[in-house]
Amino acid sequence: MTAFVIGVLATVLPRLLEVPQVTIYETLVFAGAAAGIFLYFFREVPVHRAGLGGGSLALGLRIALCSMPLAYALMAALPGHAFSLPHVLFAGGFSLLTLIVASRVVLGHSGQS
Repeated sequence: MTAFVIGVLATVLPRLLEVPQVTIYETLVFAGAAAGIFLYFFREVPVHRAGLGGGSLALGLRIALCSMPLAYALMAALPGHAFSLPHVLFAGGFSLLTLIVASRVVLGHSGQS
């Protein structure tokens, strides 16, 4: 049984630890996406002109909006981890943004702000 486990680990582990080959095209696509999202947010969302106040909902919104271009920038900088870094985009960006908007709606409809 021990020899079987060692054989399986010797076969499977090198395949799990190898980094996939990434082309310069994929890196440029991720860098372009990061730059495009950052420029769009800089133009349309006045975070750079607003103060840092506003409470926890505003802080969560800033974190969610910053994690979106950050995820693409990390995918461009670390192309070998391009399969695990979308978690930054989806968990830190879109999910947190959805939670913040839903919290704002609930607080707004309950008479609080």
